[in-house]
Amino acid sequence: MNFQVVYVGDGNNIVHSWLLLAAVVPLHFVCACPKGFEPDEMTVEKARSAGISKIEITNDPKEAVKGADVVYSDVWASMGQKEEAAFRRQQFQGFQVLFIFYRQSRTSFPSYFEVDQAYSQIRTLSCL
Repeated sequence: MNFQVVYVGDGNNIVHSWLLLAAVVPLHFVCACPKGFEPDEMTVEKARSAGISKIEITNDPKEAVKGADVVYSDVWASMGQKEEAAFRRQQFQGFQVLFIFYRQSRTSFPSYFEVDQAYSQIRTLSCL
């Protein structure tokens, strides 16, 4: 479990997919999200009970990215949630993936992935 994937953002469908993957593939998965936006507890428990991966859920994004090999993010207001965009922007203050997070990661330049559903594209910044 030396490979650490950190997701910063809403604990929704993307996180649930990572948790289900962690139930069958060994990795260290960390989800950092604001209070009230945590992933479904049953999905978290399913991943933890598989006993294959280390799973962490936290509300501290700066602590979460320490030691990260990969930092992953998503838009805060997914399709169908655009009317919540202003509220979510306020709730997710401090959860932007910024250069400061890179300073706390294991490598000088971890891989970073962001899914932007509004434009149906994936932006990748990677030194791998």
